[in-house]
Amino acid sequence: MKANPPFLKWIFFLSFFLIFSFHLKAQTDENGWQWQYPKPQGNTIHDIFMFSKDTLCAVGDLGTFMKTTDGGKSWDVKHHIGNTSYNLESVHFVDRNNGWAAGGIWFTEKNVLLKTTDAGDSWTEVSVNTKLPLLSVYFVDSDTGIVVGEDGIVLRTTDGGKNWDTKKMDVYISQDRGRDLFLDIFRLYRVTFTDKNNGWVIGAGYYGDQIYRTTDCGKSWKWTDSIAEKRIWSSLYDVSFVGKKNVFMVGDQGVFIKSSDGGLSWKYQNLSEKYKNEKYQYFYSLSFKDSLTGWIVGGNGTINDSWGGHILKTTDGGENWTEINPDTSYGQLLRVRFFDKNNGFIMGQSGLLFKTTDAGQSWNPLRKEAITIRSVSFADENIGWAVGDSGLIMNTTDGGSTWVKQYYDRDRRFYSVHAIDKNNAWVAGGMLYRAGEPDPAPKPPVLYTTDGGQHWLSKEGDFLSGAFFYVTFQNDSLGWLSGKVLLKTTDKGQTWKKIPFDFKSVLNKVQFINDSTGWLSYSTGNTLLKTRDKGVTWKEQVVDSNFTVRSFFFVNEEVGYSVGQLNWKEAIIKTTDGGKSWFPTNKPLIGGYSTIYFLNEKTGWLGGFDIPDQKSVIIKTTDGGNTWFDQNCPLNDEVINFCFLNGSTAWALGNGIVKTTNGGGVVSVEEPNVRNNKVIPSHMDLMQNYPNPFNPATTIRYSVTNKSHVKLMVYDMLGREIITLVNKEQNAGEYNVRFDASSLPSGMYIYSMQAGEFRASKKLLLIK
Repeated sequence: MKANPPFLKWIFFLSFFLIFSFHLKAQTDENGWQWQYPKPQGNTIHDIFMFSKDTLCAVGDLGTFMKTTDGGKSWDVKHHIGNTSYNLESVHFVDRNNGWAAGGIWFTEKNVLLKTTDAGDSWTEVSVNTKLPLLSVYFVDSDTGIVVGEDGIVLRTTDGGKNWDTKKMDVYISQDRGRDLFLDIFRLYRVTFTDKNNGWVIGAGYYGDQIYRTTDCGKSWKWTDSIAEKRIWSSLYDVSFVGKKNVFMVGDQGVFIKSSDGGLSWKYQNLSEKYKNEKYQYFYSLSFKDSLTGWIVGGNGTINDSWGGHILKTTDGGENWTEINPDTSYGQLLRVRFFDKNNGFIMGQSGLLFKTTDAGQSWNPLRKEAITIRSVSFADENIGWAVGDSGLIMNTTDGGSTWVKQYYDRDRRFYSVHAIDKNNAWVAGGMLYRAGEPDPAPKPPVLYTTDGGQHWLSKEGDFLSGAFFYVTFQNDSLGWLSGKVLLKTTDKGQTWKKIPFDFKSVLNKVQFINDSTGWLSYSTGNTLLKTRDKGVTWKEQVVDSNFTVRSFFFVNEEVGYSVGQLNWKEAIIKTTDGGKSWFPTNKPLIGGYSTIYFLNEKTGWLGGFDIPDQKSVIIKTTDGGNTWFDQNCPLNDEVINFCFLNGSTAWALGNGIVKTTNGGGVVSVEEPNVRNNKVIPSHMDLMQNYPNPFNPATTIRYSVTNKSHVKLMVYDMLGREIITLVNKEQNAGEYNVRFDASSLPSGMYIYSMQAGEFRASKKLLLIK
């Protein structure tokens, strides 16, 4: 990408392959983990498409697609549509059934283009001949469409996506103005059309805001260089038009520009300077329904910041703007769309969702309040508690389908909760200090309830000052609190006794596997503490001098696992002698793991964050950590904690709460249909090869829903054909093909399948 030095691209590219080589991916049941809090969902939404005032859809991070047909009262939410984990930046429908979604991840040069023919119920990936991330898609009819994205890429199809003409925007401009003109285009953010022939593309480049116009349905583009003020390192993010003459655009640096003559001339405003308001630096979207009335939404920082958002409205064509103030202090607003002058929606960061029916004078929040949740504990499959920032305590009596706020104190932060039974629960935490605000008065860090959370009481006492990061009970009487000190109760928490031990750091997790034997971790360091006498005495065990313990879990007195960093690399290590010695398992090297749980010696889960793909990650092993499989988690932030009732029912925490009732999903495709005693797959699919990485052979599986000519080929990373594995007509069914790479050198390869209109590609890694 031209916005970044080339060597940075190769660093990211190389890092991805090193990571991929140790991270075994497999297709999982997309229904394995389901969103519970906040409703309807909590991933960032980037684009909206409105069919009517009541029917609309939206796309966002982690392959999120959500749709409503009742004006936002209820939503059908899907994640990983088309089996993608990439962020979706744009959605556009030709009619109620046929639509497109585009996205990708810019710093690893990954993209995805998806197509639906059933109103978004199912999506199929469409192959394009570029790796550059795609940021906007628009189809003028069922055949002709334009996709734009990173590095000025422009894709055009006239046959419904079967074939694509691929160019860079500077090629179009050079053809128009002569090849001596130098243009450096960073990325194109938006493509839209006023009719089949007339369209606009906007974006960012070295010469400032980038505007391009076509009058021949995208066959050629002309650069607009008549903006009143040009700036370096600026971007235009969104465009809105009324008829063919009135065009409005917004971007960063507080920019708002408009044209009333179809783009022949432009009027420029810097609203940040005009209103002397620094928070008007980033305008991400706008919507005009007539030449006078329009709205702008944005944020106080870049898209990835967690600062607040803002909404501006004009009734005089943008000469003057008034700020409207719903509670947008906890996220950026990234897209606004109106169907008519009165009915509109705004969506944005962390699933922010607002609706208006009165021309934007008031905005009704449709996404429930979202606060970072740090711990969940269930007394049984139905009754549980969740705690987190701002002193939030929530209770559920239906397994997490609905959560009810029981306690809230913005001066507190709760780190841990333990449910003893349906009436008794304990919460541990500390004070929450905010930059720029006076320090709050100290409050007891431990709360408890004896009536199911109807009342929460503070546990007083000098020894309860400071903060506690973990609370757990071995039974209804015996419990532990850890923080700057270690406390023990044997009378249901009526009294707590301090364990006399000179701990060298703040204490974190406590786990007992029987009445006598337990372990305790520091918040940082390479050491665990172990007790064999019910916690009376604790002995330090150095896990490894080069290992930093982030979390641990013991299955029994001998077998345990720990996750952290070994020699500055992510590692999962194992002990079979009660913690005396440790050795690495087969370790996936991703961004970082935060939490670990094992059901038995063989079956366990890890949760964390995948830096290359910028998503949460949950992986599962069934062989004691030798191999790991991805599970499709709908969270899009670090998985920081688990709560397992058994091997099937569990909750995971990140930028929300998700639940599984089948252990996170099975490593297989969906259950097939059966016709005349033959397996008939429910959808066309190309599955990830197994094993992967492999040496020297691997198996590729795919499914065909109807009789088709199937072509399955393997390419190297330069796009050169290596071998054709399948090239024949096949009946509906599931197929396995063995690929022997004995004669090939180690490296990454791509296998691609075409069957009728279905196309899909995946990567495989040969390591010799």
